[in-house]
Amino acid sequence: MHYNGQFLRNYGKIMKGKWKKYFDIYGFDLFFIGCLLFSLISLASSIFILDLLLIASGLFALPVFIYLLFKPFSYNPRTTFIKISHKPSNLRLVFITDLHFHEFMPKNYYKKAFEKINTLKPTAILFGGDFVHDRNTNFRQLEELRILNAKHKIGILGNHDYDIRKGDFQKDLIRTENFKYGDLVEKELEKNGITILRNENFEIGGVNVFGLDSLWAKKNDLSKYKPGEFNIILAHNPRLVEEMNEVNAKGVNFVLCGHNHGGGQIRLNKWISAHVLMGLIQPIWFKAFGRWVSGSYKNKAGIKMFLNRGLGVTGISARINCPPEITIIDIK
Repeated sequence: MHYNGQFLRNYGKIMKGKWKKYFDIYGFDLFFIGCLLFSLISLASSIFILDLLLIASGLFALPVFIYLLFKPFSYNPRTTFIKISHKPSNLRLVFITDLHFHEFMPKNYYKKAFEKINTLKPTAILFGGDFVHDRNTNFRQLEELRILNAKHKIGILGNHDYDIRKGDFQKDLIRTENFKYGDLVEKELEKNGITILRNENFEIGGVNVFGLDSLWAKKNDLSKYKPGEFNIILAHNPRLVEEMNEVNAKGVNFVLCGHNHGGGQIRLNKWISAHVLMGLIQPIWFKAFGRWVSGSYKNKAGIKMFLNRGLGVTGISARINCPPEITIIDIK
């Protein structure tokens, strides 16, 4: 379900100043209040005044829903700060994930996000995978990654970078072509200054970063993780964290993940989202995405994880109570 790009670019101009601020904060609640009123009134009798209220509640809910639907394209990504004490390190890392470059995204969307990242003056930028959307992605779009300014720019590949979808994963339809496409995406990213880690370690100022390859491509190999004094693991799919413990992930300080888009880009809170609700109906959703939504979590072994909501979108172009995210990690 794709929307006209020009409409998306113009939509952000509709609401300005104070109204925009209030809708950003309370829009999700207002939408559901409107829906609740709509439902309650529809159950009432057909008295004329109630018919009017029914129409009024519908007119109230509809514009709020439309606003929420297109909000990701009219707002700057939210920033989340993580502060960690570790001497003698003095690093600022920025973590972004799930860019999903594709041509129906609004003009300058990525450019503005990357310029915002540059103002944060990171030592390194970490990428959590899914740079591209599918085989139709124009690799020239990846040239926008050159805007980013940091001493180190390193990342991992996600399932979309191998052109693997949920149906392929569910039916175990992983082909040689998927691996070839992953290699091609890696080469294109390297042309644009991104170092891809495929079950490899990389040191940044005394911090060891291990990039775990894709779960859906069955390329993940945690045995190649070599712990240092301070350790971060990049893992596209949070389900990989379920397998980590004090033995195979010894000394890891935290894991950075993406993939879930805040639970399918529609989120009620930290624990309830579109993915979680779908998982209650079809367990394959939990197998594909895990039960986590967004934010900080610990697995059963006490391994800490931060799950980023991503910058791009997939499926429908909607983000409801689930704004794009940039994670800033200060290690001092």
